[in-house]
Amino acid sequence: MRILWSKVCRYLKKGKKSVLMIRPDFHCSFFYRDELRRNSWVADIFVPSNYPKDLLYSSAGIIRPKKLSLGIIFFDKYINCLINLFFIFLLVPRYQFVWYYGSSHKATLLEKKLGKLSKFGQGFLFDFSWAKLFNTKILFSPSGCREQALKEDFNLFEDGNVCGNCGYSNRCDDTINLQNLISVRRYVSLSVGWDPFHFKRYHPRFFKYKSIDLRLWSPCISIPKEFVFPQSKSVRILHSNYLKKSGRNHLGKNIKGSIFVESAIEKLKGEGFAVEYVNIQDTKSKDMKYLQVQADIIVDQLIYGWWGSTAVESMALGKPVVCFLRPSWKKFFLNQFPEVKQIPIVEANPNNIYFVLKKLVTESYFREQKGKDSREFAEENFDPQKNVFGFTKILEQIK
Repeated sequence: MRILWSKVCRYLKKGKKSVLMIRPDFHCSFFYRDELRRNSWVADIFVPSNYPKDLLYSSAGIIRPKKLSLGIIFFDKYINCLINLFFIFLLVPRYQFVWYYGSSHKATLLEKKLGKLSKFGQGFLFDFSWAKLFNTKILFSPSGCREQALKEDFNLFEDGNVCGNCGYSNRCDDTINLQNLISVRRYVSLSVGWDPFHFKRYHPRFFKYKSIDLRLWSPCISIPKEFVFPQSKSVRILHSNYLKKSGRNHLGKNIKGSIFVESAIEKLKGEGFAVEYVNIQDTKSKDMKYLQVQADIIVDQLIYGWWGSTAVESMALGKPVVCFLRPSWKKFFLNQFPEVKQIPIVEANPNNIYFVLKKLVTESYFREQKGKDSREFAEENFDPQKNVFGFTKILEQIK
């Protein structure tokens, strides 16, 4: 028994300067992991078995259980959820920090199926409580709007235009959203800010978080043959729409405003402008840069109100990016980061997207200058070396 206990104690010995990232934030988590390791941290990424393959940046060096499939949908769903939780329970005690990307909505649903857990208090989660039991500090980054606010909060923006254009809205359950927000408030030591706003129930700390390898995302990258576009004199306008698989493109609704982008491009074509629409839906995340770097203009979104990963990647590639920036969020962002004098994004909305694209198409100097400004902005704000240094300084303050 003593030998067994000593082995358990050795296994549970927590490494100082150690972090486990649970569910990667696309490629961003991988660059954090590698930079942390270069700075003498123990850093690992846990990928649940049900994580979409097309979104996985790399399978190298990750911790991932095999997906069990017996052909019984209900059984497979919950047994894999339990297997993922089991792996997390084994791993969590060994790290000083665990960093969750997104709430475990399925875990919340599973716990509801197991019975009411109100006796443990509001927002109770097995895995979060397990981390607390071993004094492992929890970090949290939201993967979307419902992990920062309720629908009632987002409906205050543009008279409900955000939720009104989201195909997932009718399946977005504020009961579950609220429980996840309560869980974050109850357990999390560091809530990471992305959308630049302090919501009622989510109070993040803002720092330069999103990071990208500026050598891999460079205007000068080599393009594999299978991704090379045919030569063309047209101005290529690229718009990435991965919403079909995520469920946010449903019943004619589209949170990115793709229909307005398409309409504006068709109008430009009809007027004789040499433009080409590149609509991307099914390209793997790790391969997107090979298509983006060949575009002349990249449109992120026109409705949500802030830039996403598409804009981060495109700015690093030195491309002019079109996106709707909510004025109040833009003001908040510039107040949080006073060293940022201007955001190079070309702002647009569904009402003026045609005129914005026309200006970019017809004024090559303006287009090229915005591309140069984008790359400079990326070098200043998305550099993993700079951002991870600031991140570790924040972790040192967590008691």
